[in-house]
Amino acid sequence: MWTLIKDDIADVRKALAGCRDMEHWETQCQVILKANSGVDFGEFLDYLSHGLDLLSLWPSSKEPLISHLPETLTRLAVILKEISEDAFTKSPEGATLIPSILDLQRRLETLQRE
Repeated sequence: MWTLIKDDIADVRKALAGCRDMEHWETQCQVILKANSGVDFGEFLDYLSHGLDLLSLWPSSKEPLISHLPETLTRLAVILKEISEDAFTKSPEGATLIPSILDLQRRLETLQRE
């Protein structure tokens, strides 16, 4: 899902490149991303948060999930890093996502230690 969103935002930015001087350009890109993909970065972070909630509740006896858990948690860490380094997140409007990203990273680290 992240790959699709990342590709879609790149396409949106390319399509709107001529309007880059527009005020709140990154926010407008997020609006179009949501229209195209059905989700913007904030909603995707909510999706990841719910996923981490489920992982933290998963009984350790569920062996098939546990065998893939380290790979899944590593991938989630990479995704959070990519979102935190994105131009939108670095913009004044996108900076509101930073507390959510930091919370998800903290929760992810907790799951990785367990």
